[in-house]
Amino acid sequence: MSIAHVVIDAAKMNVYNTLSFITMTIRYFKKTRPFESMIYNMIMSIQQFINMRQESKMAKYRMNHLMYRLNQMEEVIEGNNPHNFLGGFNINRLQ
Repeated sequence: MSIAHVVIDAAKMNVYNTLSFITMTIRYFKKTRPFESMIYNMIMSIQQFINMRQESKMAKYRMNHLMYRLNQMEEVIEGNNPHNFLGGFNINRLQ
């Protein structure tokens, strides 16, 4: 074999490898669609950023409501405490 045939065979192999890589890349992008998922993730993050204020308002409302209910429970418990001067209706009534 001459050197020309070796060079031509190497060039053919390089072209074949390059085309194989390109076809695998194209198939990968068709299968996984990374650009579409990237755009979808960007849109979802923008939407979450827009809704963040409304969600924080709802969380503050829930927290305030829970604190209100906790304070109500504490007042009821404190009012029925027999060791408290103002509470313990049954014991204080007997005195």
